[in-house]
Amino acid sequence: FPLREWQAWACRSVGLPCPVSSALATTRQRCSCGRAVYDLAGHHAVACPSHSGCFEGVHGDILAVWQELGVAAGYKGVVKPGALPRPAVGASDRHADIKFPLSSSAGLAVVGDVTLTHPFRGKGADSSTWGSYVADRVRACEGAKNRLYRQFHHDQGFLFVPLVGTTHGRLGTDSLVLCWIFAHQAVLALFASRGWSPATSGRSFTSSF
Repeated sequence: FPLREWQAWACRSVGLPCPVSSALATTRQRCSCGRAVYDLAGHHAVACPSHSGCFEGVHGDILAVWQELGVAAGYKGVVKPGALPRPAVGASDRHADIKFPLSSSAGLAVVGDVTLTHPFRGKGADSSTWGSYVADRVRACEGAKNRLYRQFHHDQGFLFVPLVGTTHGRLGTDSLVLCWIFAHQAVLALFASRGWSPATSGRSFTSSF
């Protein structure tokens, strides 16, 4: 875990200025968007669309983690599955990010799309609002993903999960449910390898998504 990323996470979590962003803020450096000076906590650097490219590497890291979780549960996730159909132009022309085939025979699969969001305000003309917490940010992102992708992929015979997380490490409800199912499946595989009988079958993919 890179030191600078850990510093940013830890400082934001307790409300302290980030070392990297502090250096930019104290010298009154302006963002590349040309509309704002960097703030001490670094909220603008995370929230401004001018820095959206910074999330590309993190996006790939998040997908790699989901792949690892799927493999541990016995489901090999396929990143950027080009064979998946796309939602209609006008809604989105993007493929979903990852596909977990659940059955080689039935064709059932869980399809997920990743979103990383910052739960604090960091853009807008009134910089005095920067750093204020947006309580429903994760829920709003999940809702947006579901409106865009869920019904479309259900019509294609897939289950859809909005894989939403924040820059502070909080996961959305559906992501937590998927983690729980993966963990339960991994435990079931362990029990089976030792000849043990599980106390419960747990939640299913179809009943959850």
